[in-house]
Amino acid sequence: IGEYSFCPMFGIYLNCFSVPKIMRTTEGIPLEQAHALAQKRAAYALHEARLKQPASIPYVSPNAIKSVVWPVICAHPAIFLCDGMREIIKSTFDLYASQLVSFCNDTYFYDPMEEFLSEKLAACLWRQAMPWWMRAAAYLELLYAILLWIGLLGGAWLFLVKPFWQRMLTDRERIMQRVWLAAGILCAVTLGITGGFGYARLRIPIEPLMIILALTFWYALWHTHHKPQQTTYAPHV
Repeated sequence: IGEYSFCPMFGIYLNCFSVPKIMRTTEGIPLEQAHALAQKRAAYALHEARLKQPASIPYVSPNAIKSVVWPVICAHPAIFLCDGMREIIKSTFDLYASQLVSFCNDTYFYDPMEEFLSEKLAACLWRQAMPWWMRAAAYLELLYAILLWIGLLGGAWLFLVKPFWQRMLTDRERIMQRVWLAAGILCAVTLGITGGFGYARLRIPIEPLMIILALTFWYALWHTHHKPQQTTYAPHV
């Protein structure tokens, strides 16, 4: 239809994950039924677009689905934002070890239509039966996550927030503040687009950056407590 489509984020993705949950709430129908109805509407929109475009163009742009997606979202923005924030939180704090639960249940070949962070964490940490080494891996990742988020929160305060109250900043402090601001925006944008369905694996593009940021705090903390002490010598009389 003569439009560029970089990714299906604003069409197929929202129609698959966000619109069915809105329809479940507003129309009082099960999520599975809402998902099937949303897919039918999307298929009809694609068919209509195919009829309007020249026969020489063999494919229909996924942007055509926006005609049935955005009216639903714009009519119920509060539901869309609340559900999206819940999924973003799940992407942010979910454990990669949650995937081990799928292997134990033999459900790794498909994704459920809806998951909840509290249930996923409980399953991989104690509720789901699994081999001891899988459980150990889950708790090791939990320890890693705790240290990571202590580093991220501490670093955000030390390098990003605290400098706003300081009158004089060194060149290093200014650089670190800019680095944290740029990195924070990048992380927020990456996590923000996971509002349709949250997964730990969606953090992979920014996970190394999060580790580096956390390490800047832990290094600063270590350096503060291990400063070389200056030795003063009394002159001989």
